[in-house]
Amino acid sequence: SVMAYVARQRMKQACSLLLESSVSVEQVRMRCGYATSGVFIKAFIRHYGVSPTQYRHTPGEEIGSDN
Repeated sequence: SVMAYVARQRMKQACSLLLESSVSVEQVRMRCGYATSGVFIKAFIRHYGVSPTQYRHTPGEEIGSDN
């Protein structure tokens, strides 16, 4: 669906920002269009199985799916 595609794109953008910049998780959340930190973190965990902070500090091959 279109909504699923948009969600995947937002997660990809979040991952890029987390790994390739030093901006805060809060800044990543805002740049990716999530209204609140809670919504962003829950969506990220649902998608990757770890929090945004854990993702940033864990090599990519140790993270769950990168849909």
